[in-house]
Amino acid sequence: MSLFCKDVMASPETTTEQEKLEGELRIVNAFPVHDEYDNLDQSSEEVFNHQLGENDMINLPEDQITQGEEKHHNESNKGPQRVFFFQEMIKGYKSLLLPETTDYHISDSSSNPEKLLHAFQHWVYVKTSGQMTLTNFKGNPPLITKPIVIDFNPE
Repeated sequence: MSLFCKDVMASPETTTEQEKLEGELRIVNAFPVHDEYDNLDQSSEEVFNHQLGENDMINLPEDQITQGEEKHHNESNKGPQRVFFFQEMIKGYKSLLLPETTDYHISDSSSNPEKLLHAFQHWVYVKTSGQMTLTNFKGNPPLITKPIVIDFNPE
């Protein structure tokens, strides 16, 4: 995306509004959050209480809590018990350039986000010599999320 944005900025046909949008355009994705026992300093009761006792999004092992008191973690716990995926809340979230759309009807009167995303699809296709493209953009420009990478020749 950053290489595409540099190419947009270098184009003499880029409008001021497109330059501003290009500077703000970004793609976000979900990220996993889980209990990292290995990074927990057990000697610090404050950190231990905060990380395990007050975080209501992580299930604690049964031997962790006994009548409101914390015990040291179970060394046999090799991984997270639950994993949560968080996404930034995007006001005005909508689908943009869906893969099943056969004609995007992009014209001079189209919005700058539509023009830039459509150009980005073509740019990826050309830069990969027809190997890949991106589609299924969602969000509310300049914040775009969940693009799908399509590899036309996975071999």
